[in-house]
Amino acid sequence: MRPVREPYRLSFLLPPGAMAGNLPVVAPPAQHGCEVSVYRAGLVVILGPSRDAVFECAGAALRDACRSIGPVSVAAVLMTPGRGFCGSDSWSIILGADVAFSPTGLPPWLPQTPARSPPRLASIDGRRTN
Repeated sequence: MRPVREPYRLSFLLPPGAMAGNLPVVAPPAQHGCEVSVYRAGLVVILGPSRDAVFECAGAALRDACRSIGPVSVAAVLMTPGRGFCGSDSWSIILGADVAFSPTGLPPWLPQTPARSPPRLASIDGRRTN
């Protein structure tokens, strides 16, 4: 019999102004094989089979919950399963920004799901360029 594998666990707090009502309290594990739990204080915990899976699921969930707020950065913790120990890393999830800065030397992880279109740019004299 194959041993049960521990899931990856991504947790973060919803930013102020996010609509937790757009997130299911417990989502079925259909999307990317993940399970999403939302707690009263706005804590979101996503369990899934891989780092990529929990990040994709978090990206989709946060896009829905944070539609009504501007650019925001959300602190997250990723717990990685391992043999006899569990590692954890801090991550920043950046929403709605055209340019984002990462506080570490690690390359950023970008979701593969389509994002919303970039904001329209204005010229120096105030006329729209696109």
